[in-house]
Amino acid sequence: MRHSLGPLMSPVLLMLILAAGLATAQPSYYDAGVSACVPGAGYDHFPFCNTSMPLADRVHDLISRIPDGVKPNLLTARGHLKSRGRQALPELGVPSYYWGTNCIHSSMSANCTKDGRCSTSFPSGPSWSATFDRNVMRSMAAVVGRETRAFFNLGNFTDNGRNGMGLDCWGPVANINRDPRWGRHGEGGTEDPFLMGQLGVAWTKGLQEGEDQRYIQVAVTIKHFDANSLEGGAAADQGYDRHNFSANISKYLLADYYWPAFRASIKLGKAKGVMCSYNSVNGIPVCLDPLMKAARAAWGFDGYVTSDSDAVSDAWRRHHYVKSAAEASCLALKHGQCDIDSGNTYYDHLLEGVKAGHCSMEDINRALFNTLRLRFELGLFDPIKDQPYWMLGQGDIGTDEAKELNLIAALESLVLISNPGILPLKAGQRLAVLGPHGNASMDLIQVDTGVVCPPSPSAHAGEWQAEAADAGQFYCVRTPYQAIQETNGKNGTTTYVRGCDLSDELPGGFQQALAAAKLADVVILGLGISERETLDPKFMEREAHDRDRIDLPPVQQQLANYIIALGKPTVIFLLNGGMVAVEDFMNKKNVALIEAALIRPSMHPVIAHQTITYHIRSMSLQFYRCCCLDWGVGDLYKYSHPGLDSEGSFWPRGSWPEAFYPGMEGANALAQSIFGIANRWGRMPYTVYHSNWTKHNSMLDHDVTHQRTYRYGADAVVPFGFGLSLSTFRLAFASAPTATLPLAYGSDGAVLETVEVEIRNLGPLVGDEVVMAYFHPKKVGLTMYPTKSLFDFQRVKNLQPAARITISFTITENSILLATPGGDLVRAPGDYVLTFENGAGEILSKDLTIHGEQVVVEPFPGKVSSEIFV
Repeated sequence: MRHSLGPLMSPVLLMLILAAGLATAQPSYYDAGVSACVPGAGYDHFPFCNTSMPLADRVHDLISRIPDGVKPNLLTARGHLKSRGRQALPELGVPSYYWGTNCIHSSMSANCTKDGRCSTSFPSGPSWSATFDRNVMRSMAAVVGRETRAFFNLGNFTDNGRNGMGLDCWGPVANINRDPRWGRHGEGGTEDPFLMGQLGVAWTKGLQEGEDQRYIQVAVTIKHFDANSLEGGAAADQGYDRHNFSANISKYLLADYYWPAFRASIKLGKAKGVMCSYNSVNGIPVCLDPLMKAARAAWGFDGYVTSDSDAVSDAWRRHHYVKSAAEASCLALKHGQCDIDSGNTYYDHLLEGVKAGHCSMEDINRALFNTLRLRFELGLFDPIKDQPYWMLGQGDIGTDEAKELNLIAALESLVLISNPGILPLKAGQRLAVLGPHGNASMDLIQVDTGVVCPPSPSAHAGEWQAEAADAGQFYCVRTPYQAIQETNGKNGTTTYVRGCDLSDELPGGFQQALAAAKLADVVILGLGISERETLDPKFMEREAHDRDRIDLPPVQQQLANYIIALGKPTVIFLLNGGMVAVEDFMNKKNVALIEAALIRPSMHPVIAHQTITYHIRSMSLQFYRCCCLDWGVGDLYKYSHPGLDSEGSFWPRGSWPEAFYPGMEGANALAQSIFGIANRWGRMPYTVYHSNWTKHNSMLDHDVTHQRTYRYGADAVVPFGFGLSLSTFRLAFASAPTATLPLAYGSDGAVLETVEVEIRNLGPLVGDEVVMAYFHPKKVGLTMYPTKSLFDFQRVKNLQPAARITISFTITENSILLATPGGDLVRAPGDYVLTFENGAGEILSKDLTIHGEQVVVEPFPGKVSSEIFV
């Protein structure tokens, strides 16, 4: 019997990760010059070194001893960028501190260790969301945090010690994927605010909470607050980029869509850091916006805020919101409460602003308090002998446990879009791996990656720079071709032909690819996009550059057309951050296409036996990458039973796994999944649109109620949450929810109902199943609300064939929150439908009526106190 990996580590593997390397000998951290109040060094007599004093008093004492002229440098990320001046206070025994360690999917600012250990490079942001697995999300973040601490202790700095590596991780990216063209989809995660919030909470707890509850392991910095989803490129012809664009967003959408991920990360995760973005919102540069200060008060935020790189300068240079750098500095500090400037503006102009009366030294001292308090909370001013975090070293980097977790995460993130009986593949066949991503290495790794592979053996022993040519190579990353070749076994043959480049033809490429495909039993095509500058800019996604088009580059479509025309069983996997529409080349005679979102306003649900089915329009429809049969009676059954065709309809020969950027273990995960060694597929974290979607939707439009995302009736080719398995699962209510529920006044998140859902594995393989819980407002007394909204999800792991398990969903008053036009979050009585779905056709449904009066849970920030805007 085929089987997947053993039970997930949580909490066992997580504890192993936290325990790994504890026997490592303690390095000489005092020599590294990263700890203050060193005993016997002549500075531990200062009151701020007295651990018996209240923390706030210690911080205030330190601030009182810092000369005013030095303070702007302490509020400058990475020290003064022009002179690389260090932030040390030698007269107080306080070492330099480096603000700005990037952590998106790894501890990215670190070198490899001298023994060749590099930071673990996990899958991309969309992959994290696609797992629908809080435990895996948090465990990955815990590894990133632990490795960051270890690198900090070892002194492996990317800038060779000019500043260093701090313990504030700038990540994750919590911006919502409101437009598929956005260049940073590979860093973001999802279009759904609840899922993004859960990812943010997992990131925050994983980074910040380690084995020593007295201290923060690593401080998270959630970015970029807010509405940062335009880089430049697609909007460049209209004169806009991320440095001068102002997003027009209603209070309703701020509360409903753009803020929830930040709110959850702060209120539930206790995030210690937030980054404000380059752009303006409603005409005000975000880093200067009083709403930053208002949100800090409303959400109980007690951490620090940093600007994005030179975003404070943008306020006057690009947005022209103020007339001078001095005024921009002071308004950012005072109104936006931006404590750290990632740039030179504070360093050069903040004291000038104080002199001009735009702000005061009290404002500067408040920002210093926020930043220095965090350094105290990280344990940088306390004796280190009994702090476990200071004991971390080489043995805690790139551990076997982290590698196993990386593979599990990659396995859970791959989304199977269609499978007409081709998968799982049998080993020992003749396979042809084709396409520009068929032998990818670098393109498996998401953007903003640090050092992935150590210097090759030929490198000089002393050359350990992060930017050294060979240190930046990806030679140690296994490619899909290599992993598939090994998995196919010695009795099979596996050939690779590139066929074409990402956006350019190769001499004889098509002919060579066709020749290889004709000799193969199964063809595996690796297609997609990249952040590489060699890609046609219209298709390239990366920081500071949005795509113009969301379809495949024409040369890849042409290659796929040639291969599909052969009629061979074909598996196509895609590498991408944002969605890629590939329906054009699927319109072939041997491919029948359908389009049927699980829930769309034009569909009318019919409830029968507590399971929703849908009337589907009779026109010729298409389900993105879902090569299946003509839709008719019984098709919902066949849609949820991959590979079955009880009525003898034609199944075209194509399977479609979506891989995103699956990370260091992505190729291994892909090979294990398509051969059925593992069966742990994920779900789509965003909607896939038609390729012509961009013709009708402006990149500048931030109003998602204009049929963007599944929550507001997007016309999807592949809907949010969709995903198949190599097995067949059935859902049933184990305990049906009640029909009516009251609002419990005066409570905060009181439990309304517990719903039990039974999952059965009817298929031949052990596998994972994901169940997503949604609420659908029907009649709630508000003028605006989403048509469907995720409020919970669970992943069941390694369910054996013929086995069943019951899971519970707890519905609280805070599970079903809506926003008013004025931006208040409310509990709204009215009529709802609850659905519990697996993304593959199984949908349980129950009508729900909530009685009572509307209750404001959280007023729109700014209503809390009129003084906020003074």
